[in-house]
Amino acid sequence: MFPREITLSLTSTITKRTVLHVVLIVLLAPFAVAQGASLNHAGQPTLEREVRQLGLSGNDDFADVKKLARTPVASARLLVSQLHVLEHPERTVVGEGDAQVEHVLWSIMALRYITGGKDFCAPTAWISGSTYEEGIRSYWLHFSSKSCVRFFAVWPSRGRTYIAPEDAQKRIIAKWKRWFATEGTSFHYKPLRNPKPEQWLE
Repeated sequence: MFPREITLSLTSTITKRTVLHVVLIVLLAPFAVAQGASLNHAGQPTLEREVRQLGLSGNDDFADVKKLARTPVASARLLVSQLHVLEHPERTVVGEGDAQVEHVLWSIMALRYITGGKDFCAPTAWISGSTYEEGIRSYWLHFSSKSCVRFFAVWPSRGRTYIAPEDAQKRIIAKWKRWFATEGTSFHYKPLRNPKPEQWLE
């Protein structure tokens, strides 16, 4: 073959191979993306999943809260969305309580942690009954303030958790939502460091 023919032949071969490679990339790209998405889904829990599993039996809530603090704005948005009124708040949660209750309480604890201890309280029309248990519940719910109650309060030495009356719960949830809507994205998040239990767990 003459040099010109050799050059034309090589050019034709390179062009064919280039076209073949482009075709293969186009055909295989969707499968590669799907495979990557599958691996990410199976290998790394999403932020949403970490939030949803807070308070569930067997979950390492402390570790998850620390992870959530790495992405505070996105985490706060999801945590606030998990808040809802807990019915029959007069029931005392002892130790491991109802999964739904535990999840809401851990959502609030996580919010306190990632915001550096931010919390809300609200007034209530509730008047405690005359029983010893009702008196204790009122004492702990009003422990930080006589004029308003926190969403929940813990009797540390007994490990008992007392939930705020429904009217106060609604007001506190509204405050969290209003806070995030107005300040959530610009807030200076500074997660608690070596916090005491009363700063976020109680």
